[in-house]
Amino acid sequence: MNQMEYKKRIFEMLSHMLGLVVWLILGIFLKKNGITYFGIAMELYLMAFLIVGSGISNTLGRMIYVRKARGQYKDADKLKKTAFFLFGFLALLMSIVFFLAANTLSVQVFKIPYSAPMVRILAPAIFLRTILSVFLGRFQGEGSALPTVITCIARQILILLFSVLFIFLFEKQGVRVSALLREEQFTAMYAGMGVALAVLVSELILCIYLIFLMQGSGKQKGKENQEGMRTTDSVASQAASLFYNEGPEVFRKCLIFLPVVVALILFARGIQDNSVLISYGNICGTVLPVICLFTIPGCCLLLGGCSKIISCMKKGDSGFARKHFYGCFHMTVVYGLFCTVFVAVLAPEFAGVFGEETGEMLTNLIRIFACTIFFNVTSFFFTELLFYLGRKLLILGMQVIYFGTYIGSFLLFFKGGKGEILAFANAALLAGFVYLIVVFGLLLLQLQFAVDWLSQVAVP
Repeated sequence: MNQMEYKKRIFEMLSHMLGLVVWLILGIFLKKNGITYFGIAMELYLMAFLIVGSGISNTLGRMIYVRKARGQYKDADKLKKTAFFLFGFLALLMSIVFFLAANTLSVQVFKIPYSAPMVRILAPAIFLRTILSVFLGRFQGEGSALPTVITCIARQILILLFSVLFIFLFEKQGVRVSALLREEQFTAMYAGMGVALAVLVSELILCIYLIFLMQGSGKQKGKENQEGMRTTDSVASQAASLFYNEGPEVFRKCLIFLPVVVALILFARGIQDNSVLISYGNICGTVLPVICLFTIPGCCLLLGGCSKIISCMKKGDSGFARKHFYGCFHMTVVYGLFCTVFVAVLAPEFAGVFGEETGEMLTNLIRIFACTIFFNVTSFFFTELLFYLGRKLLILGMQVIYFGTYIGSFLLFFKGGKGEILAFANAALLAGFVYLIVVFGLLLLQLQFAVDWLSQVAVP
């Protein structure tokens, strides 16, 4: 991993942390009902975007960079147009399907009819965000990661600012409708619609910004070298290459996100009282943001260490690779255990600050999910090493195992336990443990140096 890629990933993780802070703030504004309605709509939106355009920026950037390095400038320009029209068409099609299926998804699948307006508002954002990813891929192909960093951070700030504004405007109308129809849920629905509109407006503003940025960079761009200007790629071959290179990344990201969506569908269809579904707002509005806020910094700390381990292994310096591995492993264990205990002990305080009520259920959810911090950080360390070693198929296989374990254990806890909402936390704990054991065993088979687990790892 070069320096530019390392910095880009760090800034992306920091932007994710900023997004989690924004999500916690929105949870306070929307309350439990509103964050449940908007959370379901947002999960559907993100799932649709993951399928269509989540991996196009990195894939397109690498393909353009390779062609320019070979002097195939016309092929690079043709690839930009192919990606724009191809993924623009797919994203437009997905947006239309998403808009038309909003009522079916909200009412029949998730049994939350109040989410349907938010799903419809978010439908055009699928198209805008996919086009935005194509634009970012063009910049990355030119060797510039700054637009990616700017858009990641600006997106969260714009969503927060517009959300506060639109919640203030829409909630007033929601109060009037609730009073007229004598149904208090419309207040939360209108507030969620305001946040959905904020997401749409933010994506539109970022698209306009990148269009102006591309025009400005095009005027400042000098003449390309004329050597190797002939076109050798057809549109069909370029489209096939884009799908072939993007497919594994899309599949990997979907497998990370899919367990929660599938479990939520099973939960919605398995409960008798739909009011219980509102308690899902505790998970998506409070528990998951808090847990991820403590997990991501540990992952950021490990990125540089993973890169050094692989670099030493490629140079054949097993001694330094072993020392870096010991250091990263010790840091992973210390950080993971400290954050797990810290969050578990302060669970009542987190529930009181970010939750709508300080009930025992929310506290138990935070404590169970806190145990996954150690599993998440350690699994990230082992998975990153496998990724840099080129074992991408192994990673996909492990994610399939995680998905199967999570859904199986969720059904087990959900059908057999009394605390229905706790099934999400218990399943995550068990699936995380299984994933950690599997990835640890596979990594031991791939390492090119011996590890002294007793004197160098366990004792320190």
